[in-house]
Amino acid sequence: MKKCPFCAEEIQDEAKKCKHCGELIDEKASKTKDLFSRYEQWLKQNYPMYQVVSTNGEDKSIVLNKTYKPFNPIAFLILLLFGVVPGLIYALVTLSGNKIISLTVYFNDNGSVKDINRSNFKFLQDKYNQSQNF
Repeated sequence: MKKCPFCAEEIQDEAKKCKHCGELIDEKASKTKDLFSRYEQWLKQNYPMYQVVSTNGEDKSIVLNKTYKPFNPIAFLILLLFGVVPGLIYALVTLSGNKIISLTVYFNDNGSVKDINRSNFKFLQDKYNQSQNF
């Protein structure tokens, strides 16, 4: 038996997660959890429109969603020039639903972002790595 470093309750020597407080005891898993937490905090401060949906400790990846309305005001104005009805139809169709983009962010062992599965979102990789001095 050993003591949990988070809550000081006794747990099995082989335990990877504390049954009392739920914290991960495994050092590698704990570092990965810290890495995810640091990235999530950075994301909330700099890009709050992105939300973490899930994490995967095995391949060190985070899945993000970005929700937005696909309304384009320029297209709306052009359609209004052709008549009120086409402009209103466009507005109703585009404003009635949200579009969701999912991204997967992969990390290196040192905590830097090594890849993002969508090339037009690579700026998230560059900005994070610059902010963390990687």
